[in-house]
Amino acid sequence: NTRPKTLLVHSVYDIQSLISDFRAKKYDWITAPSIIIPQLETIGIEKVAIKRYINNACLVWAFNTGKPELANANVRKALDLLIDRNIVKNQFPMDCLPLFASPLSPRTEKPDYEQRKAKALEILKTEGYTKEKPLVISILVNDDNLSRKVIAQEMVKMLAIANVKADVVSVPWGEFVNKKLVNKEYSTVLTSLYLPAKGNWGNLLANDKQSTRLNFVGVDNDIITGILKNLDSAVNNNAEEQLRQQLANFLDNNSPFAFLVRPLDVS
Repeated sequence: NTRPKTLLVHSVYDIQSLISDFRAKKYDWITAPSIIIPQLETIGIEKVAIKRYINNACLVWAFNTGKPELANANVRKALDLLIDRNIVKNQFPMDCLPLFASPLSPRTEKPDYEQRKAKALEILKTEGYTKEKPLVISILVNDDNLSRKVIAQEMVKMLAIANVKADVVSVPWGEFVNKKLVNKEYSTVLTSLYLPAKGNWGNLLANDKQSTRLNFVGVDNDIITGILKNLDSAVNNNAEEQLRQQLANFLDNNSPFAFLVRPLDVS
């Protein structure tokens, strides 16, 4: 039960190199996508335990709340409801869990898609969107991630059911982050976010000057900013849990993100 004095972290882009180096005992521990489980089991490396755990990253569909057509939380909720998580899961490149709320939410139900779609259609009709007056949006993705492009194209089909006109905008990673997200030059974006379990996502939602570059969804809420700052300084579990619940309620009610799936990784 000794603890290491030094922990060296090495990021590897090529999965096959990672496996080879692990097999050669260059690493004591690795984290890798669950899609490579069969390969690891076939190799049969001695004295290696495979542990499956929930990744803190999520595939999210984020909305630019500063855009007039997306400023309405009801419209954002309708878009969230229109996305069939089973289709997203089938197109995702690794094992994953479908999400119907933020990772902080206590809700665990798996609602019926047809019911979700019916509710979305009702919301959009109430908000004045029809076949003659459709909601028009785009879905931004980085062009080096093929699976996200495929998922975005499937989402376009799902949205068309409700007469939502959507197209996919694919740009290089540098432009994706440094121009489109930072300057909020997008309508909606499909991306992956690492969301710490503690819930202190200050850089994503806080409206203080130090965080606005990463608050790309445009949330401007002093109460939420206060909750996030308090999460960073909370000293007991009860206080943290109450703050997390407040943040979860805000995410459920305001829908700045649609949380789609959570990968199941292997270590």
